[in-house]
Amino acid sequence: MSTRTVPAGLPVGPFLAAAGVLSIVAVALCLPAGHGALVPVRMDAAPIVSARALRFDEHADGTLDVFDASNGTLIQHLPVDRNGFLHALVHGLGATRRRAHVPVAQSYSLTLFDDGRLVLADTATRTSIDMEGFGPTNMRGVLALLPARGDHA
Repeated sequence: MSTRTVPAGLPVGPFLAAAGVLSIVAVALCLPAGHGALVPVRMDAAPIVSARALRFDEHADGTLDVFDASNGTLIQHLPVDRNGFLHALVHGLGATRRRAHVPVAQSYSLTLFDDGRLVLADTATRTSIDMEGFGPTNMRGVLALLPARGDHA
């Protein structure tokens, strides 16, 4: 029986986490609404605390740029080893758009509601993802894309 080892210095944890998130997002995005046991639930609208239109640019080197879609301002430049959750999420959403023949460069909407829900919506594919289900660390990483309190982006 042989065992395989990972070379020293290779950050396995972030890649495994990103792969897990990508798998979950891919399955969620591939299921048609109302199919099987998954039925869309309509929630009463809570007041909006903050919102921003976002555009994502994935680069061949694995980096990710996040822009404010309303004015083109760069919000974050994420190297490959930072915020793997967001990298995986954007990659999954982009793949869904490519399958639907929707331009990947169209904007998304990120909204924080008064009840604490943080939702990333893609109106082009009618997909919305509630970030709460991905845990507080991942939610904070996405929450950082919203304007700071007092900014009116």
